[in-house]
Amino acid sequence: MSRRELAALILASALITLDGSGVTIALAAIGRDLGASMERLQWIANAPLLTLAAILLPAGTIGDRFGHMRLLRTGLTVFVAGSAACAVAWSDEVIIAA
Repeated sequence: MSRRELAALILASALITLDGSGVTIALAAIGRDLGASMERLQWIANAPLLTLAAILLPAGTIGDRFGHMRLLRTGLTVFVAGSAACAVAWSDEVIIAA
């Protein structure tokens, strides 16, 4: 593994960790601002983990087939788009879907 690839993986992991921490800290404000129930807040907190668990094994195969760095860039693009959608969400359903 090259230094470039290692740096990309470290930055991607840090980004995901930072996003998860931000969501955890903001849950009370999200619930208050959007009127989300406790059940919805649990979905907001756990939906990214569920998504990660669902795509982890297929992502390895796709990375082997098309290239790991290409898949990492595509995944980060989708992640940033989802985070942007969450930032402008008007309801708890939109946050869960994003």
